[in-house]
Amino acid sequence: MPLLTPQIFVLTPLVFVAITATQSYEDVLRNDFSLIPARHFLGNLSEVWTRTDLPRQTLNSIVVGLITAAGRVALAVTMSFAVVVFTGRGMGVVYALVVASIMLPLRFLWDILLPLSKGPLTALGTYMFISAWFHHMWPLVAASSPARTVAVVDLARCRRTARASPISPCR
Repeated sequence: MPLLTPQIFVLTPLVFVAITATQSYEDVLRNDFSLIPARHFLGNLSEVWTRTDLPRQTLNSIVVGLITAAGRVALAVTMSFAVVVFTGRGMGVVYALVVASIMLPLRFLWDILLPLSKGPLTALGTYMFISAWFHHMWPLVAASSPARTVAVVDLARCRRTARASPISPCR
């Protein structure tokens, strides 16, 4: 039972998104939401797929999220190792040295600490990926062309244009 609560917490928004994807555009604009799925899912999916560059932007989002999450987890592992092993005065210097040089007793790290930390590191990696996915400001600034934008940026743009016009091409 205790594991069911987090699953409900995570799955409820996904179910809401899935049901909303089955509603017609007009129903969504009128805030006429129903918990009963409608029959517009394939049409809505086709519309989004043809009017936006969502497939490429989704791939861009996944790549950016994975690279960011991997970097953050690697940094978190080295910093957590430093926190556990090194204590006392001068911790700031020790942290700087660990981050700068990554000179760790690797056998201890790989053979003992990482196997014991699989669960927390998996949770951290998942959190970091989701965080990188939704923080779209950096991809918005760094994207050198519209083909390199991530999905969240384009979906936000589509949302803004949909409010301005009932027929939103999003391109």
